[in-house]
Amino acid sequence: MIWSTSISALQFVGYGTALVGLVYYSLGWEQIMSVTAAVLFWLKAVFEPSNSEARLSPALRRILFAVVAVCMAGVLVTGFLYSTGDGATTSVELSSEPSRRLF
Repeated sequence: MIWSTSISALQFVGYGTALVGLVYYSLGWEQIMSVTAAVLFWLKAVFEPSNSEARLSPALRRILFAVVAVCMAGVLVTGFLYSTGDGATTSVELSSEPSRRLF
């Protein structure tokens, strides 16, 4: 969206696969599992009802998380489906003129 380029479905899958591989290579399986357990524990604490009056009600927290998730999904889908609309393709145009070297 920033550079007005569109991404194909194959590129989207490729970027996702590369990102998953990078995270696995950087952290390792044990670190990924410990972070996943910590995130699940935090989510359980967020969605459980609490007796504290300072916290938001469980229903309001669920609504807020749902709104954030929908917004994030909307941004991802918009970025995936974004196109310039001018029919431009990403092909390389070859010039008939010989290139001039500066050095």
